[in-house]
Amino acid sequence: MLRRRVARVVRLGVTIGLVVGVVGVAALAALQQWAGWRVQTIVSGSMEPGMPIGAVAISRPIRAADVRVDDVVTFVAPDGTEGNEDDPFAPAPGAMVTHRVVAIEGAGTSLRLQTKGDANEDDDPWLVSARDLRGDVVGVVPVVGRVLVDAEVRRACFALVVLAGGLVIAQEVLGMAREMRRPKRVDTLRN
Repeated sequence: MLRRRVARVVRLGVTIGLVVGVVGVAALAALQQWAGWRVQTIVSGSMEPGMPIGAVAISRPIRAADVRVDDVVTFVAPDGTEGNEDDPFAPAPGAMVTHRVVAIEGAGTSLRLQTKGDANEDDDPWLVSARDLRGDVVGVVPVVGRVLVDAEVRRACFALVVLAGGLVIAQEVLGMAREMRRPKRVDTLRN
């Protein structure tokens, strides 16, 4: 009797976890597709400890005029950032970078952001233009990026949704089959 209750609680927990996971992945995919949100895997230690290598940063679109000092933003690395003898770890031009804003220069169309990785000693050697800004970070999920780093995010999200959905369906079908096979109990009064 106790084993059945424990098994039922475990099944319910797994089902709830899978449903929440599927809904979360689907919502994230929808935000990414239709609202311009970005999911960026952290591939360097420049933002540690808050964003360790392998974490996923979730960014939403933002206007450059709305960015404030201390915001963490995602942007396209400007031209001229490729690694050199002074900094072999500099990102390639066009790579996505997630760093903290440490200063804002100018206004309007001439607005530029000075950025810096939290773990870096110096500010980045470039200014980020409004044109290169992609969003501000609204959340970080540790470890997930390690799984997705070698896979295309959309394919991985689709595979996760299909797998989780299939597991939920299989679990429910098996549960219904078990219930149908059980004999119905009829309680009778004994005198």
